[in-house]
Amino acid sequence: MPDGQLPGDDLRPGDRPDAGARADPGTRRPALVGRAGETAQLIGFARQASDGRGLAVIVEGDPGMGKSTMLAMLAAHCRGNGLRVCHGKADELQQRLPFAAIGACLGAWSARREPDVDALAGLLRGDAGVRLASVGAADRHFVVTEAISELLDRWCADDPVALLLDDLHWADESSLLALHRLGPMLDRCPLLIVVTVRPGPRSAALDGLLRSLVARGARSLRLGPLDQDAVGELVHHLLGARPGPRLMALIAGAGGNPMQVTEWITVLRRDRHLGVTGDQIDLVGSDDGSGTGVTGALMGTISQRLDVGSRDAREVLRVAALLGSGFDVGELSVVLGKPTIELWEVLTEAVDAGVLVDDGERLVFRHDLLRQALAAELPAALRAALQLQIGQALAASGALPERVAERLLAATTLDGRALDWLVEQSRPLTRRAPDLAIDLVHRALGVLRPGDPRAPLLRNHLAWALLYAGRAADAADAARAALAADREPAHVVSLHLLVALAHFYRGDVVAARAEAERALAVPQVTSAEEIRVRALIAGCDLFLGDLDAVTQVSDAMADRTHHPRVRAHGLALRSCVLLARRRVAAALDTITEAIALTGAVESWDHRQISPYLIQGVCLVELDRYAEAETALGEALRTSQQGADFLPLAWCRWVRADIRFLDGRWDEVLAEVGAGLQATDYVDVAQMLHGVDGVVALHRGRIPTLPTDDHTDRPGCWRHQWVTALAREAQGHPDEALTLLLAAWDQRLTAVTDQNLHLIWPDIARLALIVDRPASIGALPSETAAFAEDAPAASSRAVHLLVEGVVDADPGRIRSAAGWYAAAGRPLGEAYAWECAAILLARADRPADARPALDRALAGYDALGAVWDADRAVTYLAELGVRRRGRPRTRPRSGWDALTGTERRIAELVAGGRSNPDIAADLHLSPRTVQHHVSSVLAKLGLSSRVELVALAFQRDADNGGPGQR
Repeated sequence: MPDGQLPGDDLRPGDRPDAGARADPGTRRPALVGRAGETAQLIGFARQASDGRGLAVIVEGDPGMGKSTMLAMLAAHCRGNGLRVCHGKADELQQRLPFAAIGACLGAWSARREPDVDALAGLLRGDAGVRLASVGAADRHFVVTEAISELLDRWCADDPVALLLDDLHWADESSLLALHRLGPMLDRCPLLIVVTVRPGPRSAALDGLLRSLVARGARSLRLGPLDQDAVGELVHHLLGARPGPRLMALIAGAGGNPMQVTEWITVLRRDRHLGVTGDQIDLVGSDDGSGTGVTGALMGTISQRLDVGSRDAREVLRVAALLGSGFDVGELSVVLGKPTIELWEVLTEAVDAGVLVDDGERLVFRHDLLRQALAAELPAALRAALQLQIGQALAASGALPERVAERLLAATTLDGRALDWLVEQSRPLTRRAPDLAIDLVHRALGVLRPGDPRAPLLRNHLAWALLYAGRAADAADAARAALAADREPAHVVSLHLLVALAHFYRGDVVAARAEAERALAVPQVTSAEEIRVRALIAGCDLFLGDLDAVTQVSDAMADRTHHPRVRAHGLALRSCVLLARRRVAAALDTITEAIALTGAVESWDHRQISPYLIQGVCLVELDRYAEAETALGEALRTSQQGADFLPLAWCRWVRADIRFLDGRWDEVLAEVGAGLQATDYVDVAQMLHGVDGVVALHRGRIPTLPTDDHTDRPGCWRHQWVTALAREAQGHPDEALTLLLAAWDQRLTAVTDQNLHLIWPDIARLALIVDRPASIGALPSETAAFAEDAPAASSRAVHLLVEGVVDADPGRIRSAAGWYAAAGRPLGEAYAWECAAILLARADRPADARPALDRALAGYDALGAVWDADRAVTYLAELGVRRRGRPRTRPRSGWDALTGTERRIAELVAGGRSNPDIAADLHLSPRTVQHHVSSVLAKLGLSSRVELVALAFQRDADNGGPGQR
């Protein structure tokens, strides 16, 4: 080695490995000094994911401990071993941007993203074709998280996936929610989730996510300080020779932090405080050996590390530091007003100095501490002024509104240009980042002078942003404050309408209607506003059961002189009225006409309920389940694009009802769970809990009943239905019948009550059990009219069942069982056979009653309806009719434990199909398929889809099949 030259002096700083890293012999991948155990564990976890067993890993450590380097090493290892790698970093300056962190991981913000990420990117950007503003922020988050889950599910069906997210402590809450949603995938997919996080206080959302991952078996790795031997090995690696005792004594002050050790060595080299002594490198200088001569050089090492040479380079980096941990050179060019080529030479200095790293699309600060140090060099007032300047430059360049809003919020004030931009961009900003919009509009209203013409519009925007963010009460208060402050006619109707919607969302339909009437009373109401308001009033009347009033509005809107959009909405309202009056066939014809009419209409700005949802309900009533599934799938698709009001939760509720009726009770839970995660409009949660509670009762579990029965609200009969069955299960069938008859007598004839006839079979069954058939004497005429208006096997079946109970005619009830079987409603069929067995036993015909009981029990056993089976066996035994043989129950585990749907899904999974593909083939939702896959794995005693493929392969071979997949 030449005199005075240290090993590696010919290398540029940017050529050196990251802090604490070295190259493995024979490879180009970094390995972490002193982290051999943790590295081996991570590689083992990646191997486990490759084998099909998903898991999560939480890597915790203070800044500079090597978390980012370890994640980069893991990413390189995973890529080299066939895993799809999604590697991203949360940014401290993007914590207010929804899905910023998870979007970075999946490449949704990349200009070179893969085609199958385009749809997700459109949702995140809020493209015009993906209209999510009308569904609210909560539903938007639900839609996006479902899309992320489906995307990863599809990827996992092709290859194992490693999702690596650095600096989780900076992640936005939406990304934390998405990661939480991915937790259930770990039980069945080859998915590795690795996150890095700093210790210390955490937000409730972050703490909740980490606890959830730990509950699912997440592994934890703690990166503490390096011990003395590891520090010596790191210094040896950095200098190319063994460190001397004085150097090691000084470096001990870094506390074993590998980044700090690396920075100190860099400063010592640069300032020539190191020299070669024999085979060692040690401190040189005139000090007494304590290191005091060089300690001053080590103070502020981060700042000294940023001494990249030219003054221009440092000034550019200071501005870049305000853009975030990573930045686009083109964006920086716009902000500084300098050509990209001019900036590139300056930025290359920073890359060479190891301050910036080129990740292929952006330049990223090698460590966030470097960015923070640069930003801290600017006085606070100057930082705020620069943030305003950055925001204005980004706005002028057409940057995404949330990027502009972040910068404007970081400024201490807003000028006229910023205010004008906000007035123009409030709506798209609200759609993409409602919390940012709310804070920025609040800031703007605080700086406006009295009489500023922008104030009324911004107050209007603030109220609507609060409503979209799910803060209905705050939105109503903001709208009322705006009405009190402004006399601007252009916004009065809009604000009254907002207050009405806020009431409507919370289920207070009466208050919503009253506020809508106030909007109509505004003298300056335009014809377009009048249509919107009258449509909302009609929606309120529909829920309140004033069908005559709805008919007047629907007839007026359906007039052929109106725009097709208005006419279509009028027809949709008319179909709801027909449904509420149980004229199902006519309702189906009407809504089909409305859907056809909208073929040339871009959107239905005035509609309150998805036409496909109405169509699906009609088809269910007519036992046309496959067509209903198709219609409801279209309803979900359009509602996820924001084209419908009252969308997601209502679609899930109707789908849950279908699965209850046709006996797919295992899927009810999946639909209810999905519906409860969406926004609860007009007490739809009550309906979801109702169908879930009924299934729970039939399967032998009495659910927790809500204390408030909402008897004045549409749909309250769901709660009464669950309560009645619970009282019967507790040994009080008389009370149960009284409750159900009261529910029938108190019906509101509203849209939520149109399927109240679902309680008719229970009314008939209970009237027979307690021997009070006269109490339902008026019901046969109702069921006859229903069978005429809804000509289907199920309506014919319920009419025969009710008539058979009233007339004590077992023959008619056995006919009802046949019609229920034709309708594909197994619970109704089992009910009919149970009722027939009771009448036959009471008629002293035990030989005829026993086969009827057997058929009832076979139906109950197939459904898992243990409570019904126990009830029937107990009651018929009291009448002298006993079950023949042991009950035939499905095994709890093994292939024979699988239902027909589960077998089909197991075959498709074994064939390599993803959950979204299976969902499309079987007309199910991906969430429902996920529920089935988890059930299949549990029943077969497997831990992953890969094991299922292997088991299916072996099963084929054992059965003489192809034995291959």
